[in-house]
Amino acid sequence: MKNRIGRRIAELRNRAGMSQECLAERCGVSRQTISCWENGTQEPKAESLILLCPALNVTVTEFFAGVEGAD
Repeated sequence: MKNRIGRRIAELRNRAGMSQECLAERCGVSRQTISCWENGTQEPKAESLILLCPALNVTVTEFFAGVEGAD
């Protein structure tokens, strides 16, 4: 299934009650970048995931545990 990571970002962001703009500010990227990650036109690099997880209040393990089909 395509865009599992993007769906997980959107799920955690929504669960946290955060806008794309707020998450972007916490990660030091643009709102458009968050949008691209969520809609699957881009995937975040490892460095970005390291910033995303604390911004979303999850560990990397928790993040990937919720990615459908993750091992």
